[in-house]
Amino acid sequence: MKYELDGQEGEELATFGAGCYWGTEKYFVTQFQKKFPGCILGQAVGFMSPNKDAPANPRYRQVCEGKTGHVEVLHLRFDSNKVSYEQLVKYFFTFHDPTTLNQQGNDRGSQYASVIFFHSPEQRKVAEMVKEQVQHLIIDGKIP
Repeated sequence: MKYELDGQEGEELATFGAGCYWGTEKYFVTQFQKKFPGCILGQAVGFMSPNKDAPANPRYRQVCEGKTGHVEVLHLRFDSNKVSYEQLVKYFFTFHDPTTLNQQGNDRGSQYASVIFFHSPEQRKVAEMVKEQVQHLIIDGKIP
């Protein structure tokens, strides 16, 4: 799935997989925007794979079979003048458990993996930094 920018000043893309894409969308679009009104400029749910050889545009049933390598994701267009990518990544870790392999709550399968797809080297750096911070909090017992 390809999701593109509209060309607005400060507009950036972010893509997160945190279990069922409808739940991920609810958390970001409804609840996160209460803290940062107007920060989300658009969104779409779909599937992505880190594997360049993964089939393009798989059907839902194909993804659920676990053979395509795709994960359910939420694509966000956000206004970086209203919220930072770091704030989005930190929020991502607040509403799901990234330590459960291919599962979120009752949803089980490889399509429910916890994943961040970055769109620039800067996003990669931020995502890795926040992930490391969260990992230290888990190791130190500050996050059960």
